[in-house]
Amino acid sequence: MSQDEKQIFQARLDGFTMSRLAPYESWDPFCCEARRLWELYRNEVRPEQVLRLAVRYINRIDIPTPFDDLSQYLRTFPEISRDLPQALSGLFMRLTIPQPDIESVVLLNEVLIEPAKPEVASVILDIDLIRETTPPQDDERIWTFVEVLRQRKNEVFEACITDKARELFQ
Repeated sequence: MSQDEKQIFQARLDGFTMSRLAPYESWDPFCCEARRLWELYRNEVRPEQVLRLAVRYINRIDIPTPFDDLSQYLRTFPEISRDLPQALSGLFMRLTIPQPDIESVVLLNEVLIEPAKPEVASVILDIDLIRETTPPQDDERIWTFVEVLRQRKNEVFEACITDKARELFQ
């Protein structure tokens, strides 16, 4: 764990995980630290094979209330039949979206959580990109592919939100 307790590293005989809690820094310092820790892990544990590579981002989007429709902020969301009341007091949606061009899958979760402030609705947009089919084994190809996953995560995030949601991040 880092000094500010926002960066967490977990090492197990069967896994390596690096996480960063808000507030987020940019990708470059995070990736440099992850590579440094991976090198220590690889030298100490000496894993025989990499079975899985993943990049996961968990985003909280605070939508000002009241709002008429989630589609004002999210482009990927569950649609409620117009024959039903449109009020929503809970949400959990999970999609598994194959990414055949990079031999990966996106696990996309949306969850309505306890609001961060009384005047907002807080939605979690959880994007997990995973490759379990023939992940690269050498360090350089691993980190090159982690960058591919991060880039795809950015594309998925942008595809899931509207311009009105983007304005919330200004």
